[in-house]
Amino acid sequence: MCAGVVDRLIEMGDDVLGIDNAGKSSDPEKYYNLRSEIWCGAGDMFADGDVQLKNLEPSLRGQLSTPTYDFRNGRILIEPKASIKKRLGRSPDRADAYVNGLYALQFVEGCLQAREYGRDAYDDEDSVYAGKFSAMGM
Repeated sequence: MCAGVVDRLIEMGDDVLGIDNAGKSSDPEKYYNLRSEIWCGAGDMFADGDVQLKNLEPSLRGQLSTPTYDFRNGRILIEPKASIKKRLGRSPDRADAYVNGLYALQFVEGCLQAREYGRDAYDDEDSVYAGKFSAMGM
């Protein structure tokens, strides 16, 4: 989300988590920027079985497997979005939204619990997210 959109939503009183992908990683010795940390974290979630892709559209699946990585100054650097766009002829917006959503889960109040219909939902009744489904159930 662009900074102007985030600022406007905050002005309107909405709860917003602005993510600056070019910003500093919480582990700057390992990751070149926050975007690299977010994408690697999503990869770890898939590898550990914390996230499964169910009923996924093909474009998202392709976009999630598109970025490459390199090392810059000894730190992991995920391929910049502009490079991906140039290489593919389109932007990986769906994948960026998905991995940013996975990253944002750590900031959401409430706990996830399985429901009888096989999806996760926030069970904290006092939370603004109560009853809404998480990305984990996708």
